[in-house]
Amino acid sequence: MITDTHQNTEKFLIENYRKKTFSEKMRMIKEITVACQKMALSGIKQRYPNADANELRLRLGALWLDKETMLKVYGWNVEEKRL
Repeated sequence: MITDTHQNTEKFLIENYRKKTFSEKMRMIKEITVACQKMALSGIKQRYPNADANELRLRLGALWLDKETMLKVYGWNVEEKRL
């Protein structure tokens, strides 16, 4: 149950979500993911204004991937790169 949403609104949202096709649900998930990544990237740019595109990409990846994966795949440790 969503605590900050009126019951009728919650019911409406759930009913409409259930009517969506698998493809529509996947599109929604993709759009939400992209929006989250854009917001995260905006925050990274504010905290690291001098970071180049590669560093921004790595910092964004480090939000989703654990330290071991970042080291193994990219050879990059975000903890060593903190300013």
